[in-house]
Amino acid sequence: MSLNKSLLASRIDHRVRWITQKIRRPATAVAGGYHSGNLGDMALAYSAKGQVAKRIHAGGRIGIQTIYNLPDWPRAKKVVVGGGALLGSNAIKSLKEYTNNQPMNVGIIGVDFSKGDIDEEDVDFLKGVSFLSFRSEFSLEAAQNKYSLNNARLSPDIVFARDETIFASVAKFAPAPKALAINITPGLGRDHSRTKAEDRRLYSNYIRWVRAVTAEYLQAGYSVESIPFTHADERAARENLSDLPIKHNPYTHNVITVLSRIQRCDTFICSRYHALIFGCLLEKKIIPFCYARKNYALCEKYLHLPSNGFRELEQSSEPEKTALTLEPSILQELRILVHREFDDLYNALFS
Repeated sequence: MSLNKSLLASRIDHRVRWITQKIRRPATAVAGGYHSGNLGDMALAYSAKGQVAKRIHAGGRIGIQTIYNLPDWPRAKKVVVGGGALLGSNAIKSLKEYTNNQPMNVGIIGVDFSKGDIDEEDVDFLKGVSFLSFRSEFSLEAAQNKYSLNNARLSPDIVFARDETIFASVAKFAPAPKALAINITPGLGRDHSRTKAEDRRLYSNYIRWVRAVTAEYLQAGYSVESIPFTHADERAARENLSDLPIKHNPYTHNVITVLSRIQRCDTFICSRYHALIFGCLLEKKIIPFCYARKNYALCEKYLHLPSNGFRELEQSSEPEKTALTLEPSILQELRILVHREFDDLYNALFS
């Protein structure tokens, strides 16, 4: 599939969801950055929907909706905001309008703040929601210390629920021996203290590191393929690795398709946040590169993995190339934690 066709498929999927819900209005909305252009966001959508569906049983239809234009979607009685770095003033105002300023009809789980401050009215709305949790300590600290949101708590990313609606079919794909998968991003963590020239230098060093690791595996007889999590990831892989004998997969918003691609490999260079989570959940040997601050928080707080990424490049250090394997007990603990969070959300919002 060409990049243009891939973009069109994402837009069609988004539009079909809206039309379907116009015809059959949902009782519960699962809202987030679910525009089909980011695979990680779609994994959040289906994880949240699957976990809510397990608990409300015959409680009516559940619709996946996009928070950025939420008031344009068919109105549901309850809203679950499921994951992502999206909690900013615009998103909160969309929730206020959608619910007619009824925060008790909203549950928010496993999110991060987006850029910019929120105002006093936004804070008041968040104080009234039925459930509020953040996936990183830096967002939780801002919630509690900057905005006095004493109802806020910490929760792992909701994809750690390993929801069966997206993971059940993956087991039938057998991993190939000596197969490497690569996920690279078109940029690194934004830092306004860096100049554009410094950004370009860091990114160039990142690509040099990816190419060096890839070359080592190619020389060892591995097959290699790139797995994009956004349209821009696909473009970055094709532009920066075009001279290497690797397979370039097209971007797709189909979560199961991407999971099956990762399942077929035995080692995974993962830059995106949810690429790292998928690699861990599928128990792959992973070579993580933290492209953003949230990845460092994920490694340090939840996965207990050594730091490896753009900060090392900033310090003129060479990032590690060693493949790591996560302890299964860590994954089991995270899964239990996320399921408990959804239990608490259900009791607060639906009981």
